[in-house]
Parts: sequence; C-alpha cells; structure tokens
Amino acid sequence: MKIKVNGKEFTKILEEISKCINMSNMFLPLRGFLIDVLEDRMTITGSDGNLSTIKTILQKENFLLIDEPGRILVPSSLLTNIIKKCDGMLEMNNSDNILFINSGKDKYEINLMEISEYPAIDFALLGIKLTINAKELREAAKNVLFAASSTDVDVIFNGVNIDYSDNKMKLIATDSYRVAYQEIDVVDSRNVNFNVSLFAKNLKEFIPEFINGDVEMFVNEYKINLIFDNTIIQSKLIDAPYKDVSKIFPETFSKLLTIEKKELIDAINKAIVISSDSFHRLRFEIDQKEIKIISVREEIGNSVVTIENKSYSGEDFVLTVNYKYLKEALSVFEGEVKINFNNSIDRFVIVGKSNPKNKQLIAPQRSY
Repeated sequence: MKIKVNGKEFTKILEEISKCINMSNMFLPLRGFLIDVLEDRMTITGSDGNLSTIKTILQKENFLLIDEPGRILVPSSLLTNIIKKCDGMLEMNNSDNILFINSGKDKYEINLMEISEYPAIDFALLGIKLTINAKELREAAKNVLFAASSTDVDVIFNGVNIDYSDNKMKLIATDSYRVAYQEIDVVDSRNVNFNVSLFAKNLKEFIPEFINGDVEMFVNEYKINLIFDNTIIQSKLIDAPYKDVSKIFPETFSKLLTIEKKELIDAINKAIVISSDSFHRLRFEIDQKEIKIISVREEIGNSVVTIENKSYSGEDFVLTVNYKYLKEALSVFEGEVKINFNNSIDRFVIVGKSNPKNKQLIAPQRSY
C-alpha cells in the first residue's frame, strides 16, 4: 500500500470511525482500523463486534492519491494520534509488518496488526429500506436512551426497541423502573413494518451529530444499517423479544400536577444539595397549596424546598422519587409540563406540549 492523503481531512474520518471502536476490547484485532486501498478508492472499517462502520473515500486531488493498492490492520488510537499531528498532504506506505508515515521532515513507524485475525463483517444492504430524517431520529433516540439499563442481566433492558408500522416509528426504552417513549412520523407509501431492538450504547453512536438530512435505513432480522455520505454504520440487533411495555401506561388518572419545568428542576437542585452520587431519593409532599421537596440524610442533615407556583388537582399525597430519573425525564421537555398520577400512585406519567409525541413513566420508590 502506498498513498498520499490530506492529514486534516483524514483525521476527521478516523475520529468518526473511532466511535465504533472499544479500546478495552479483549479481542485485540477489533482495536484496529482495517484499511483497504483499491485502484480508485480506500475503505476504512472500525468495529467493536456489535457496532461497525465502513467509510469509502474516493481518489481525489488534494485529498487522496493512490500509488499502490494494499490492505493493512493498524492500531486505531495510535494512527489517529499521529495523523492529528501532521499538516497538509502526508505519505503512507507499508513494508512487511510496518506502516511508514512521512509528513514533511517528520517520520513515524507503526507496527501493524495481524490482518488475518480481523473478523469478516457483512455490510450487505438487505431487508426493509426506509428513508428517515437523521436529526429527528437522533433526537428521538436521545429522548429515550437514558431510560435503558447498562448492566441488567436481562439483556432486553439494556436496549431500545424500535417499532415501525403505519408510517410511525416508536422508540421505547426501560430499565423496569421507568419507561421512555417517543414517536416519529415517517412518510413512506409502502405498507412495511418491523420491530427490532438494539443496545442503547450502540444507538447512541448510530446517528452522528453532523448528519441532519435524510438518510437511508436498512433493517432485517439480524442488523440495522444507516447509509449516508459513502458511509455505512451497522448495529447488530438484540436476539430476544422485547417485552410489550406500552400497556404499562395508565389510561386514567386521578391527580394532575401542572408546573414549569425550570421551576421544578431548580427546586430539585436546591433539595439535593446534601445528596451524593449514590443517594438519589427525594420525598415529595403535594397538596392544593404547595409542594414540599424533602431530602433526608441522617448522617449529614436534611433539606426542605417549597414550591407554591403550580396548579394541582386531586387529593393530597406523599411519594418518594429517584430524582435522577425525574430530571432525565423532564430534560426532553421545555416550558410547562403535566405530571399525571394514577389512583394507586404506583406510577406517574410526564407529558408536555413542547414534545407532544413523547411521554415518560416513572415508578416511585418506597417511602422512607
């Protein structure tokens, strides 16, 4: 392999693909970039085994010039750090098991990895094809991701379910203590549907921040692919049925609290001043006149914050809430929010006009 490439542009590409690579991966070949140079193009692949990216770069003056094709597997972090320090066009070529990088008077050598050990990744675009707005999909994912677990032994609680039918895409995540739900309208004349789940950590990197227009999505029973700008991002799917949690949302409510999000968040932040990273409990005492938010730490002290500027209908009650869950649920709304409680107060649902296609359910904790 022998190429000349623009260091600044190459750095952007490497950093983009690096998001799919886990430098703690026990399988060492997956810590590398697979670089495949052909006569008129170069592809770069990165993967952690579940989330994978392949980027195709066409030969172009002042960007990529190909002198000799070749194929290498190179440590991703080391290559990225070196290229960052190179200005203008730089030369790269390999001999035996060493990659040589020349940038002006600066010279670097990298020991290559064993390319035969890199797993074959099938980027074939198979299954249902859908065109969707990347920004809307990214925002929808952001509004549910936090509700998924990252450590649950039941793998399905570590994922996000994507259910598409009747031109609506529904994203749901739950860790069994809360549920986050978001809908997106998708205009598609075909009568297609699918129901798949992928790990929340993969979905987080699945839609890059710099993509805002329409992208193509391919979904089959094994994987989901996103296509844009000569790039394919692919995630394996969770091989387990997702529990239908849509019915957990109550149909009727007996209590309604209407309040400005900012006022509630500010009061919570005041009340948790004596809390810690491992203590997330707050007690809420709600009546017609006021809300008292109480934090009690016997070994430290306690705090009581009162809110009067709100609207409430229903009987007086007390409940204990994980404030981290509550703040994350509120984060998807702006302005006024409505918090609906069912009669048994074993769950409550947050909605808001600023995001009418989202709803957040939280189960209270046992009172103390």
